[in-house]
Amino acid sequence: MAQSINELNLSRFNLEKSLHFLLSCIYDSNVTHLTLRDNCIDATGAQILKEFYQFHPKLLHLSLDNNMIRSQGIREIAEILRDNTTLTSLDLQGNSIGPDGIYYIVNSLQENTTLTSLDISFNTMGKTPYPLFSKLL
Repeated sequence: MAQSINELNLSRFNLEKSLHFLLSCIYDSNVTHLTLRDNCIDATGAQILKEFYQFHPKLLHLSLDNNMIRSQGIREIAEILRDNTTLTSLDLQGNSIGPDGIYYIVNSLQENTTLTSLDISFNTMGKTPYPLFSKLL
């Protein structure tokens, strides 16, 4: 991949089965903005993303909106947030994340000092997590 590419948008590529291969292709790149919206990424894909981030901490912006991460996969994303030192923007809208998943995110953000933008709209939060947000604001 050209070393001058900083932003990569791979929306709607149906990457669920090829995510690991794709991420291995950009491992040594300068990509700081990665958009993977509408790609059928599930909990397994979230695990792959966590492993990728551990070895490619250059990411500043990660967009995972409209995938199928759900509460099971959000644990992996929460670990990225907890250990994060560079990511400033994360888009998780429309991933069928339930109250448990929101709880994982909010708890991981208590240790995070770099994230400045988080989109968790169009998920199923219920009433449970609202008091948790007061810890972040």
